[in-house]
Amino acid sequence: MSATSSEEKRPFMEPLIKENDALRARLEEQETTQKFFWDLLVEIARRMQLSSTSIKVAVSSLLSNEIFWDPVNQHEFFETINNSANVISDSVVLLSLAFRAKANKLVLKMDPQILQEILATIQRNAQARLKNVKIALELSSSNQTVKVDYEYTSIALVYLLDIISEYCEDHVIRIVANEKEGNWYLDFKGAKREILMLIYGMQHYQINQISENGLNIPPEKILGLHIACEICRLQQLSTTIIEDNDRFILRLIIPGSPGESNL
Repeated sequence: MSATSSEEKRPFMEPLIKENDALRARLEEQETTQKFFWDLLVEIARRMQLSSTSIKVAVSSLLSNEIFWDPVNQHEFFETINNSANVISDSVVLLSLAFRAKANKLVLKMDPQILQEILATIQRNAQARLKNVKIALELSSSNQTVKVDYEYTSIALVYLLDIISEYCEDHVIRIVANEKEGNWYLDFKGAKREILMLIYGMQHYQINQISENGLNIPPEKILGLHIACEICRLQQLSTTIIEDNDRFILRLIIPGSPGESNL
């Protein structure tokens, strides 16, 4: 084949070469993502095993006929059993949601909901989990409803707060909810920029930001963030990061229910 013939074919080959390169890049990204999440699942399973072992050791000690435990030591054993049982219970729920999300089995029931009620619920649930962080709400009085799944939206918001709590300023997370032109805007204030970029990266499939940011975040909170982002995508809830007075804010945009102002 002459050099001239090869040059003539090159313009026709370039689109195919670019398409092939793009496909290879997507496959490599998918492989990286799959490995990252499988590593998370393995680490969470390992923690469940450690919690199970802690329960077994504590129970065996309490049942021993050779040792008499005073009330203080007994209380410590019961605390170990209770805390370890909570870790296992939370991990089972988390893994169940993760596998259902991967299998596209998260079935959402989209109904008009009052956002203020959802936020009040997640404030209670998150506050019970986050003992050292205060959750403060500032809510608009608008009656505009949102069409979301009540349970899954609550789960997503609690998981978001879980990971924000890892890097929040002054141990306070403020959630400001305002309605404008039919949409709701949820601003999460008090988190440091690093954690907000991580959340934004997960929402927009930028998995490399999670594996390369150097933040020491427990795997269960990373997996919880993944589930939260999947739930948001299914409901077409979008995130953005805004800057206000040199502080960064995570904004979650929730479309209102068309033609519905109250239930």
